[in-house]
Amino acid sequence: MTSLVLSVVVMTSSGGLLSERTPAAGMLVGAVDLNAAGASYANMTVDQLTVERMRLVETMPSLGLGIALTAVGGGVLLTGLVILGSAYELIVVGLIVMAAAVPLLIIGPILLFGALRERREVQTQVRLVDQRIAQLKRDEFAPPPVQNDPGLNEVPPPPPVRPPGSEFAPHVPPQVLLATF
Repeated sequence: MTSLVLSVVVMTSSGGLLSERTPAAGMLVGAVDLNAAGASYANMTVDQLTVERMRLVETMPSLGLGIALTAVGGGVLLTGLVILGSAYELIVVGLIVMAAAVPLLIIGPILLFGALRERREVQTQVRLVDQRIAQLKRDEFAPPPVQNDPGLNEVPPPPPVRPPGSEFAPHVPPQVLLATF
């Protein structure tokens, strides 16, 4: 039983052996300079930004391992509790099963919250890329600025004066009465 627990701990803590993605430079640091990322996107074309967005989405960490370990740990813990409460003779088995669940319930949330943090950073970069793509598309379809237009510096005329509302009009009785209710 302890060899199973040790193998799970070694596999999950040894640089992402159970992870779908390969470690990259800066993964362990966790600090992303968003100004530098936004500045690097400033010189890219829409096609380059689209490729960069796809690359970022592919490097987004999966939450599956943390969720799976936490769920399996919870299931094993509940199984241990059921075994513990079912028969007096199985107390030792129930305690062993519950002890096996503890590392899973510790490692699972740690991996889950670490992946969530990395995922938020990647999502922020994806948003920056999306904003830059939208900006480039707006600039592409925006009308060119008008220059040397003589009417450009003129002040528009003031809006017309509105006539007074009905509250200022005198009361005029109706001339023809069609019906009364």
